[in-house]
Amino acid sequence: SGLDPAAFGFEDNPPDAQLDETDAVFVDVIHTDGEIIAGWGNIKRPIGHVDFYPNGGLNQPGC
Repeated sequence: SGLDPAAFGFEDNPPDAQLDETDAVFVDVIHTDGEIIAGWGNIKRPIGHVDFYPNGGLNQPGC
Protein backbone atom coordinates (compact mmCIF):
# COMPACT_ATOMS: atom_id res chain seq x y z
CA SER A 1 0.00 0.00 0.00
CA GLY A 2 1.08 3.53 -0.72
CA LEU A 3 -0.34 6.54 1.10
CA ASP A 4 0.16 9.95 -0.50
CA PRO A 5 3.23 9.08 -2.60
CA ALA A 6 5.50 12.11 -2.83
CA ALA A 7 5.80 13.95 -6.13
CA PHE A 8 8.34 16.77 -5.90
CA GLY A 9 11.87 15.46 -6.07
CA PHE A 10 10.72 11.90 -6.72
CA GLU A 11 8.95 11.92 -10.09
CA ASP A 12 12.26 12.52 -11.87
CA ASN A 13 13.92 9.54 -10.16
CA PRO A 14 14.54 6.35 -12.14
CA PRO A 15 11.59 3.92 -12.21
CA ASP A 16 13.18 1.56 -9.68
CA ALA A 17 13.17 4.39 -7.11
CA GLN A 18 9.43 5.06 -7.47
CA LEU A 19 6.39 3.16 -6.23
CA ASP A 20 4.63 1.33 -9.06
CA GLU A 21 2.83 -1.90 -9.99
CA THR A 22 6.08 -3.86 -10.24
CA ASP A 23 6.88 -3.45 -6.53
CA ALA A 24 4.50 -6.19 -5.33
CA VAL A 25 1.92 -8.71 -6.48
CA PHE A 26 -0.76 -6.13 -5.66
CA VAL A 27 -0.15 -2.40 -5.10
CA ASP A 28 -2.96 -0.17 -3.86
CA VAL A 29 -2.43 3.55 -3.51
CA ILE A 30 -4.50 6.09 -1.58
CA HIS A 31 -4.14 9.68 -2.77
CA THR A 32 -5.50 12.00 -0.04
CA ASP A 33 -3.50 15.21 -0.35
CA GLY A 34 -3.06 16.13 -4.00
CA GLU A 35 -3.13 19.89 -3.61
CA ILE A 36 0.10 21.81 -4.00
CA ILE A 37 0.72 23.71 -0.78
CA ALA A 38 3.91 25.71 -0.20
CA GLY A 39 5.57 23.96 -3.14
CA TRP A 40 4.81 20.43 -1.92
CA GLY A 41 2.38 17.92 -3.33
CA ASN A 42 1.79 14.27 -4.03
CA ILE A 43 1.62 12.16 -7.16
CA LYS A 44 -1.86 12.45 -8.64
CA ARG A 45 -1.56 10.00 -11.53
CA PRO A 46 -2.48 6.33 -11.04
CA ILE A 47 0.62 4.33 -10.10
CA GLY A 48 -0.74 1.12 -8.56
CA HIS A 49 -2.96 -1.74 -9.63
CA VAL A 50 -5.76 0.18 -7.90
CA ASP A 51 -5.67 3.86 -6.95
CA PHE A 52 -8.18 5.47 -4.59
CA TYR A 53 -8.93 9.21 -4.47
CA PRO A 54 -11.11 9.96 -1.41
CA ASN A 55 -12.66 13.43 -1.70
CA GLY A 56 -11.21 13.64 -5.20
CA GLY A 57 -7.68 13.10 -3.87
CA LEU A 58 -7.55 16.58 -2.35
CA ASN A 59 -7.32 17.68 1.27
CA GLN A 60 -9.63 15.73 3.54
CA PRO A 61 -12.37 17.48 5.53
CA GLY A 62 -11.43 17.94 9.17
CA CYS A 63 -7.71 17.46 8.60
